[in-house]
Amino acid sequence: MYPTAVPTLHYMPIRFKQDTQFFFVLTRDDCCALIPGDYVGATFRDQPQDWWTPVNQDDLVNQWTHVTVIYNGGDKATASSYEIFFNGNQLPFGTLDVGHVGVACNDNALGSDVAGECPGSNYSFFPGLLDEIQVFNRALSPAEVQAIYNAGGAGLCKGNGAVRSAFLHGSGPTANPPILFLDTTAPTATTAKYKDSASLNFNGGNPWKEVGTWTDETAQFTGTLQDLGDLHVWLGLKNSDDQGTQFDLRAEIWKNGTELVAAGQTLCITAVTRNPANAKEVTVMFDPFAPVQFNNVTDELSLKVLTRIGTNPNGTKCPGPGGSHNNAVGLRVYFDATSRASQFEGTFTP
Repeated sequence: MYPTAVPTLHYMPIRFKQDTQFFFVLTRDDCCALIPGDYVGATFRDQPQDWWTPVNQDDLVNQWTHVTVIYNGGDKATASSYEIFFNGNQLPFGTLDVGHVGVACNDNALGSDVAGECPGSNYSFFPGLLDEIQVFNRALSPAEVQAIYNAGGAGLCKGNGAVRSAFLHGSGPTANPPILFLDTTAPTATTAKYKDSASLNFNGGNPWKEVGTWTDETAQFTGTLQDLGDLHVWLGLKNSDDQGTQFDLRAEIWKNGTELVAAGQTLCITAVTRNPANAKEVTVMFDPFAPVQFNNVTDELSLKVLTRIGTNPNGTKCPGPGGSHNNAVGLRVYFDATSRASQFEGTFTP
């Protein structure tokens, strides 16, 4: 963010439609000067407590500040559930409790607050610029926040790199082909191949079990890998008795099978069935990563897909439908067909 003035009472760089509405706020002498001083805070509306951290607003004016705001899944009325980073460094947890934050419009908005209930009028507009805004479906680690900040002026801009689609293929029978590979050619078959994981069990630590590893064996993905698009795959059950089980899915990009380049995961996946015609399309978003060079002689890019019984971010078993299942015979990934063209994209520069 690049504010050109200090807040007049307060401004909200972002309001996010999640639960009762998540927002990030910067304040000066807010609440009609009843709360003197400069603060930043993050919370959900309609909580009994709202914790603010002292920050000198004058230090932020007329310069770019990289801001990361994280809700880590804890009690929404507790200060330690919110992590705020400025320029890669975490601020102290909030120390000032300003009390209840009222219910208002639960919408997505940049740079303003809302007066009253929906559809209220916007006000208290953010004076300045916002750039490269991203929303993640999980809490980033401090190391990931630092990696994004360390990108410097390049930020998340990927330049004019070549975007290449990596399709998942298999050589051999439809069921669990022994050779799995990646290339840029879209599948043409009408019948999908599939790869099954080993059996899954929440007890004993709920370890990740590999579904399969697809490898670029013909050096089609070379250059400096700058960015990754979401992985798209189709899921099914190995056994119909596992109907209703919730699953987690993890995707990893490796260099030469020894260097983990990037990873991402999607948690608490529901509605997975045994019927191949009803295979469920799922996406996995890769976390931020540092650019990695792949030469066209000795380097090999590969995708590893793993699964386990569905868990919350804190490691507890997913609630709701299917939450009672502790184990499963296995999860099935469909690929290599026109209707099941499992794939991801990579952006490469020379």
